[in-house]
Amino acid sequence: MGKILSLILCISFCIPCLYSQGKKKSFSYGLTQRSYSLILPQQEQESYPLLLVLRGAKGIGKRMIKSTGLEDLAQKEGFILAFPEPLGGGWNDGRNLKKITSQKNNVDDTGFIAAFIEHLVRLHQANEKKVYVLGASDGGMMALRLGCELSHRIAAIVSVGGTLPTNLFGTRQPSRKVPVLLIHGTHDPLVPWDGGEVRFRGSRLGQVLSVAETVRFWASHNECSLSPEISWPLNIDPLDETMVRKEFYAGDSPVVLYAIQGGGHTWPQGHQYLPAHLIGKMCQDISASKTAWDFCKLYSLPE
Repeated sequence: MGKILSLILCISFCIPCLYSQGKKKSFSYGLTQRSYSLILPQQEQESYPLLLVLRGAKGIGKRMIKSTGLEDLAQKEGFILAFPEPLGGGWNDGRNLKKITSQKNNVDDTGFIAAFIEHLVRLHQANEKKVYVLGASDGGMMALRLGCELSHRIAAIVSVGGTLPTNLFGTRQPSRKVPVLLIHGTHDPLVPWDGGEVRFRGSRLGQVLSVAETVRFWASHNECSLSPEISWPLNIDPLDETMVRKEFYAGDSPVVLYAIQGGGHTWPQGHQYLPAHLIGKMCQDISASKTAWDFCKLYSLPE
């Protein structure tokens, strides 16, 4: 039980159902074999957009998000879904935690993702101009790190329940403007809306910027308007006790925030994988999966 709890404490925010149709494969990066799963579109195309999905830290994965709709969406829209696995249960997202193997050993996850993209372009006709990264929790933090360090390879990034680790602020500068979408609950008890220490049941899991600071970092870098256009998507399910506020920071490479008011450390229209008193409430008013893809597909890397 103690071992299971210690894994949960690493922020267990993953996307297990998406692996159901994709066979586990391995990819050699340096001296290490890295695992991944892959779901390819059924229709024939010259090339395919590529969505990399970075799950949260390992632990309670199979009890996490049981249905996201991404798999059906990928077949309908004709894009590749790829799920690279982190080493030791978590990504080297920049928090420098000794309790997470990849961070303790300073694993080169950015280099791995760059090589992995090349692998998929070469073998599966992934369109190198239309590569997107969608991450949840520490996978979202890793997506934001990739936006800083691999902006020349990634057309857009999405983070659900993850903000920029404090250690990265001021030390990373993206080489180009990157469209960014954030989806975050105002009552997230793990990755706090106002930033500071990530915690779960008293365990300290590193420092992160607030949602506002993360948005400002990207909006400033992308030369967006710092006065957002605010709208309120329809409150479809009043019983979920959440509402959605959309903030649009206009620019050539916009920054968009979906603030889930009253929402917790969850995947909108996903699965309440732990009780609300531990992770907060889940929003039913928007689909994180569809919102993420509808955002990403608008962008491609410049020629």
